[in-house]
Order: sequence, then C-alpha cells, then structure tokens
Amino acid sequence: MGLENNKNNDPKNAKNKTLSLLKKLGIISGVVLTATAGVLALSKNNKFYQKAEPFIDKIIKYFDFTKTGDLELLHYGALIYPVSIASYFYASRDKYEVMENARRFSITVPLLFFGEKLVQNPIYKHFDKKYNTDVFNGGNIKSYKDILKLPEDKMKQMLKTKNKAYGLTFFINTLAIAAAVALLNRIETKRNYKKEQEREKFNSMNFTMLKPSMKDFMLK
Repeated sequence: MGLENNKNNDPKNAKNKTLSLLKKLGIISGVVLTATAGVLALSKNNKFYQKAEPFIDKIIKYFDFTKTGDLELLHYGALIYPVSIASYFYASRDKYEVMENARRFSITVPLLFFGEKLVQNPIYKHFDKKYNTDVFNGGNIKSYKDILKLPEDKMKQMLKTKNKAYGLTFFINTLAIAAAVALLNRIETKRNYKKEQEREKFNSMNFTMLKPSMKDFMLK
C-alpha cells in the first residue's frame, strides 16, 4: 500500500534502484550461463551424469509440457514464481508491502504446487457425474490430446466436461484465491497501520507530559 513516506518513492532513488537491479541481473545471468556451460561440460562425464541425473529429473519434470498436452498450474509456478517473488520483494516500498508480499506468497506458493488437486479432483468428479463421462478416470485426468482422438459424439461430451472442470479449477486456483489474499492483505495492513499510529500517538502524549528538564535530557 506504500503507507510510509520513505526515500524509495523519490524518482531519483527509483532510477538508481533500477540501475542497481539491472547490474545485479547482469551478474546473475552471467553466473547462470557459466554454471550451465559447466554442467554441459561435466555431463560428458558419465560418472557425474549418473549421480546428477535423479536431481535433474526432479527439476525438469516441472518444465515438461509434453506428457499430457495440458499446462498445469505447477508449470506456471516453475516458470514465473522465482522471478515474481524476487521482483515483488525488491519493489516493496515499505515494511507494510514486505508483509503483504510475505502473506501473499506464503499462501499462493503452497497452493500452486500442492493445493490444485484438492480443488481439481472434486470438480472433475462432479462434472463427470453430471455429463456421464470419465474424464477424471480414477485420478488420471484425460488430456485434451487424448479426448480429441475419441469418436465425435463422445469427444463433444468429454470436451464439455473437460472445459467446464478445467475452467472452474483454474478460476478458483487463480482469481478466487487472489481476491481472497488481496482482501486479507487489505484488512491486515489497515489493522497494523492503525495499531502503529495509535502507539505513536500514545508515545507522543507521554513525551509531552514529561517535565522540560527531562525532555531536554532525552533529546540530547
């Protein structure tokens, strides 16, 4: 919310901060490219690759869009969240925005990677039952690629289930949760700001009640 009046709101400081960020990004990019070149060089060593392969596979699976033809939320997260989180915190103008970002990502990141299926599975079951289809298929949700291979009549019915279930799941996991997090941040920031203002007012009142000699001593 940017409630504090600090130097980060000064255009000159903003420009300096941007230049500093660009320099850091340049250094990080150089380090990443160097590391990538190093990994590629080491990958020619069979012993190294055999040890590193399980770890690499665990990371690569989040970027694999070919298995089902569907782009899942965890793919979005793996692609955009590391940079997004760093950018949000770096751009925070005051402690209130830092706290808002901390709340936002502490809720959305776990939900993005682990909460999708908690919402997704009941929705697919509901639409399967409603349209008498088997898109959910015991937990292995059929992809669009598989559905488009079916006979036309069955394909249309399956697409109806898939579209509605996929759309509703995506809406809940993105827009609905985003709105809830935004509302939570608004309430908490307003409460914290009001609480701090009351504390400062209380401290100011206590200070004005001090004897002049004591004030002089505290101001030295």
